[in-house]
Amino acid sequence: MIIRIGFSWFFVREPAPEMPAVPPGVTLSSAGPDDPAWRVLTRPAGARDTAVVRVGGEPAHVSAAFENPGGIVLGGSFTRPVFRGRGLYPLALRWLCARLARDGVRRVYISTSVMNAASRRGILAAGFRVDRVVMSMRVGPWDLGRWLDAVVRSGKRALGH
Repeated sequence: MIIRIGFSWFFVREPAPEMPAVPPGVTLSSAGPDDPAWRVLTRPAGARDTAVVRVGGEPAHVSAAFENPGGIVLGGSFTRPVFRGRGLYPLALRWLCARLARDGVRRVYISTSVMNAASRRGILAAGFRVDRVVMSMRVGPWDLGRWLDAVVRSGKRALGH
């Protein structure tokens, strides 16, 4: 039995319906299974919506929004290495937040490991604020990839407002 303990930042944002400014040569869209971007960037299973960022028509970044009992959680984000450092991650998060706000969503969450400084910078640049740090414990056999994720300490209820 393997036990791993980790810490994650939880961020929260009240989304606004205004779409972010998009730099020249950059486009954003929501991807479906017939989208060619799926060959490069995979839409996470169960996603309510996605943001696919293209640079010069080439898929560069994807982020997704998921339904959760406590609210909407953004995740499944990936930027292709050649496109990193261009602000595509915060752009995608702001775009998803605007789409969610237009659907009546009033609060959006996202989290990242405390070790992931680049993701934290992108999340803050997208207008999120730190809500809490959560310690989680993963218990399970590594070889089978079965994990029981449980929050063992939190300053607030996880995702409950």
